[in-house]
Amino acid sequence: DALRIAQGLFLRFPPGRVGRCAALRAIGKEIAPDYSEEAGKRIDVITPGGATWTQAVRSDVDFVMSVVTPGVIVLGGDFIGIPEEMLRRIAWYVAFNRRWRRFLAESVVHLLTPVQCLTDRQGWVAFQFQNAGRSVSLVCAYQLGDGPDLKILPLQDLDRGCEYTVRRESPDGGAVERLSGARLADEGLPVRLSSGYHGLRAAAIFSVRRAPVRRAE
Repeated sequence: DALRIAQGLFLRFPPGRVGRCAALRAIGKEIAPDYSEEAGKRIDVITPGGATWTQAVRSDVDFVMSVVTPGVIVLGGDFIGIPEEMLRRIAWYVAFNRRWRRFLAESVVHLLTPVQCLTDRQGWVAFQFQNAGRSVSLVCAYQLGDGPDLKILPLQDLDRGCEYTVRRESPDGGAVERLSGARLADEGLPVRLSSGYHGLRAAAIFSVRRAPVRRAE
């Protein structure tokens, strides 16, 4: 719901000043285990399916934290029962948010996917946060569990004559590549996210910075 609400809210409110709440609990033995091939690559949590814990939703901790990162993070839930590795990943997103807080507070946002109804929980959602000088962008992409694994996201308002350094921002580190503004605008930024057999949601964050001009030798 937070992603669909954000699509409309970001059109009329500074995106970096919006509170983003996440209540987390670690999955215990009473929850049926996940035997899929992707299980060992995720750290799963449950979040409330509404205002209380009467109904809960299973999700990946990186997805949940990626949703709340581009805003004012508010965390709650049962942190006593969260294992150390999960806390380490949560701390990475909080630190990342602190480093980008001023940028997010002053940025504009481009909707890279169409606005859909609140009840539509399919496909992809993506945002491009950008500073006034168009030199830096933060791209947040979300696969809602049943979309294609690959999404091409044409970026907006880049300098077509410049090159940009694109970095996948993740607690595990990420690949870095250098692409032209024209290519990112025309061919788009390819984002590959697999939701796995059970259709769990996935997310990715990319920083896009205008690269220094290469000097001819």
